Amino acid sequence: MGTNEPVYMAELSRRSTTFGDDWAQVAAFTDLQIETLIDAILYATTDGDPAACTHARNVGEFAARTARSLGGLVDASFVRRVAVLSVSKPAVLGLIPELRAYADVVGFYQSGQFTSDNAHFIVVASIIGVADAFHRLLSDPDEALMPSAALRKLQDDESQPREIVDALAESFHSAPARAQGPAAARSKDARTERRRRPRSRATGT
Repeated sequence: MGTNEPVYMAELSRRSTTFGDDWAQVAAFTDLQIETLIDAILYATTDGDPAACTHARNVGEFAARTARSLGGLVDASFVRRVAVLSVSKPAVLGLIPELRAYADVVGFYQSGQFTSDNAHFIVVASIIGVADAFHRLLSDPDEALMPSAALRKLQDDESQPREIVDALAESFHSAPARAQGPAAARSKDARTERRRRPRSRATGT
């Protein structure tokens, strides 16, 4: 991540020189540039702390998995970015056109008060909250849990939204099936055929 910070600071300097405070005049970044920008914001927010950066990125990945398991209720890419940026200051995000779309929901998540007329904010914040709790259980320095144990603990916790926890659990249960593909299917068929094949008395095969 350290390699991105000088690039980002140079870009900030260029923008400031060219546009002053008129950030709206800046052309939109590509997705790759936005990801680099998010990494730079994360690095600056956490002072480059490796554990904090790793936690934020892992929460983002678990949040995205959960969002996909919810069947398109919310966009997984959007949720992942909000999760990674959830340690950043919403006011700072609001100053950057490419990240402005995430500022309000980050602020909503940070408030800890998941009550609103905005159902989208509630779902996104709930997903991130579960993903954060899950990764903390996995990375607890005193008693880190295996994913299955961490999921059971979250499912037993009545303060956690059960539908969201179940969606995260489903992402683990369905991952092997998605990963198998044609080669794995052919291998399974071959194993099944070998079990069905009659053994020869002469050769024992």
